[in-house]
Formats: sequence, C-alpha cells, structure tokens
Amino acid sequence: MIQAWRQRKEIESDALDYIAEKSESGEDPYLMSWAPGDLRNPHNWPLYRKWLVTIQVALIAFIVSMAGSINSAADVYAAEKFGVSLEVISLQTGLFLVGFGLSSPIMGPLSELSGRLPTYEFPLLIFSAFCLGSGFAPNIQTRVILRFFAGIFGAAPLSNAGGSVADMCGPLERTYLFPLFSCIGFLGVPLGPILGGWIGEKSNQEWCDFVTAIVGLAIAVGCFFFMPETQSAELLKGRSRALRKHTGDNRYRTAMEVMLEERNESFFMVICKSMAQCVMFLFTEPITLCFALYLTIVYIVMFGDLESYPIIFAIYDWDSGKTGSVFAAMFVGMVFTGCLTPIVYKFYLRAQKKADITGEPVHPEHRLLLAMFGTWCMPVSLFWGAWTAYKSVSPWSLIVGQFVFGIGALCCFNSSYMYVIDVYTVNAASPLAALVFLRYIVAGAGSVMFTRPMFDGMGIHWAMSFLGFIAIAVSLVPIVFYIFGPQLRARSKYAMSQ
Repeated sequence: MIQAWRQRKEIESDALDYIAEKSESGEDPYLMSWAPGDLRNPHNWPLYRKWLVTIQVALIAFIVSMAGSINSAADVYAAEKFGVSLEVISLQTGLFLVGFGLSSPIMGPLSELSGRLPTYEFPLLIFSAFCLGSGFAPNIQTRVILRFFAGIFGAAPLSNAGGSVADMCGPLERTYLFPLFSCIGFLGVPLGPILGGWIGEKSNQEWCDFVTAIVGLAIAVGCFFFMPETQSAELLKGRSRALRKHTGDNRYRTAMEVMLEERNESFFMVICKSMAQCVMFLFTEPITLCFALYLTIVYIVMFGDLESYPIIFAIYDWDSGKTGSVFAAMFVGMVFTGCLTPIVYKFYLRAQKKADITGEPVHPEHRLLLAMFGTWCMPVSLFWGAWTAYKSVSPWSLIVGQFVFGIGALCCFNSSYMYVIDVYTVNAASPLAALVFLRYIVAGAGSVMFTRPMFDGMGIHWAMSFLGFIAIAVSLVPIVFYIFGPQLRARSKYAMSQ
C-alpha cells in the first residue's frame, strides 16, 4: 500500500507535463494513457521488479494454498478433540475450498474496478484473522464456519494472479513469470500436509491454523510496505484526478472511468454483471467450459489424493508426521516442473521468431505442449500407487508415485492457465474466474468430503484406480485442443481467432 501510494504521487506530480506532451502529439489529451517507454507503466518495468512482484503474489497464493491442505494431515487429532467422525471433520477442508470457489467471481471484477492491491492486502488480513479464530474454535460448527469464511477471503491470489502477471508482461515474458507464480503458489499444497502431520503429532492441531495465520499476517505486512499496484487503469486514475483538480475540467478520464460513466451503473451493478459474465463464459464458451472441467477433475484427483494418504499409509503403521512427509515427493515434483520452464521458454521463443517472420501472433495452442506431457503423469502415478500399496512392497514406490503426480498436476495447471490467458487476452478475467469457481466448489464439495467413504467402500486399490480412470478420461483434453483449438477459437466471440 505504501509502495502504491508512492506510485500514485509520482504519476500525479507530472500531470501538467502530461497535457503538454499530449498536445504536441495530437492525441486526445482528456483520455489518460502511457507515453511510449514510460517506466511507470508496469509493462515497462525492469525485469527484476516484475520478478519481485510475481514472487509477492505467489507468496500470497502459497499461504492460502497451504491453508487448504494443512489440516488434512491432522484430521485424526481434530476428530478426537471435537468427538466427531473423520467424514465430519473433513468439512473444515471441504468448505474452505467451497469458499474459495464462491468468492472468485467477485474478486476478479473487484480487482478490475479498484486495482489489484486492495484485493490482495485487505482480504489476506481478514483471511489470517479467520484462520486465527478457527484455531480458537470451541466446537466443530464454529471451526467449519470460520474456515469457510477464511476460504472466501483467501481466493484473491488464485483469481487475480493471471491478471497481475498480464498487467506487467507480454506473451513471451509470461512464459517464465507465470510458471514462477504457479510453482511457488502450488508448493503450499504439498507443504501443508508435511507441516500439518508433524504439528498434529508433536503439538495441538490448533497450531495448524495458528501457523497459517502468523505466516499470512507476515506476508500481508510485507505486501503493505513493498507491493506496488500493477493495474494501469488504477495507476492512471491518479493522473486524471490530479488534472481534474488542477484544471477544474472534469473531462480528464481513464478508459475505465469513461466506460463506467457511459454504462451509468452503480458499483454493485457492475460487480453483479461481471459475475453474470463469469457464469456466461462458463456455459457458452466451449474452451472455458472444457478447461474448467479439466482442471476441476485434476483438483478432484489431487485433493482426493491428499485425503487418501493417511488411509493408505496406515498399512505401514506410520504416524501422521511420517505420512505427511510423503508429500515432500509431490513438493519435489513441482519444483522439478518449475525447472522445465527454460525448456518451455526456448520452444515458445522459437515459435515467436517464426511468427515475427510471418507477421502473425503465436498460436495459443503452443501453451498446451507441457500439459500434453504432464497430463499422463497423473494416471500413471495413481495406478502406480494403487497396485503397489501393499505392506510387502516398499513405501518408496508410493513416494516415487507422488513425485510423478506433482509433475503432472503443475504441468496441467501452468499450461491451462497460460492457454486461457492467451486465448481471451483482454477478456481473460471472466474465464479465469470461471476456472477457479468450478474447480474449487466441486473439489471441496466432492472429493474432500467423499474420499474417505469411497476408500472405505471400495478399498485402497480400486479407489485409487477409480481416480486413475478419471484422470485418463481427461488426459486427451490438451491433445484435442492442440488439434482443434483454432477452429473453436474462430467460433468464439471473445477469443483471438488467428
């Protein structure tokens, strides 16, 4: 917030110089825009600054992702404390994820209207407060409700991160900056059970929430002092306000302000329409719907996997600390995927050079190459785990399977998000919100709360195989879109057609 305040003051200070520059260039002086090469434009920031901002957004995503999984490894201790079944205690994770999904169509439009920064800082503080409160909850009802609201306020980084990266980067820079975000942000998912398992065993399970709240608060304080605003429209608002104040002429506006004035709608109505647009994209755009379903199934499998490992490793008589440590393999798999980024960048750079020669943009389908590789890692790891989960077989076999799963999950996430951003470009906010909305609601209401009954009813081997068959069913999605994506884009009103 302090960094953003300095940005606005710097932009406001040159307001009158801006009028002179516009008059000389013959452009409309009343519509705010950036001069070519203006270093205050986030697209022109030096690379190190873009990296730092991306890491800050990723750290917020890291803590909220960790909050979604940290309690799963300590469910046994929480169930004992509150005197409820493991199925009931899984509501604390399930409703947390549902809260993520419900608020994502709101957070995206809010960031477009008020800037990215307010949707990161203030929700993160409230998220941390609800996590702290859930640690002190006297009963399971209070705990579940507080976790639900923590999820609602924790959704911003997962809804808005694509927008923040797009604020600063063109397609080529996104090739390595978005994977940087997703790698750091996603590491919270496997790290949560690692910490939760040992915290639940060595201390009270409430400390899962206390640790989340403390880290969340620390990140929020860091963002308050050091995180800048990245949205150009919000930064240019300061210049238009200063010009209106200095000149008394109310015609100075940003493009966003002009649009809102022409629509003559209240802030609430704009938010409602943006939410409706998110739903519209989900049900009328085949690309959005297919990738929303694709990532939803990836998440069903991933969170089902998280919930199942305490059951699976019970055959080795492992405690919660050792069982949680197994997710270090998924952690390493995700880091390995992050290390593939330079290779992906070289492929995209080669495609960019060819496109420059022909004068056409790089086809978004190039983003799917990583998913076409990673999507098969998930069913392989699940069947691997399903039929080596015997006491007579070394647990290292299951651990290696988790490594492979981590590679697959992050490959699918990276490729899918970058593909949707490239397909919809300036219209990407609504389809990205739709992706978050569907996958977290279904993953929260479905996989988390029904995994244990499924494993109890089907047994370890067939329950994991069932998840593997689901993973196979969607593994063709990246291949199908790589082949038929251009035709589908040509039929869309919002997608780039070339």
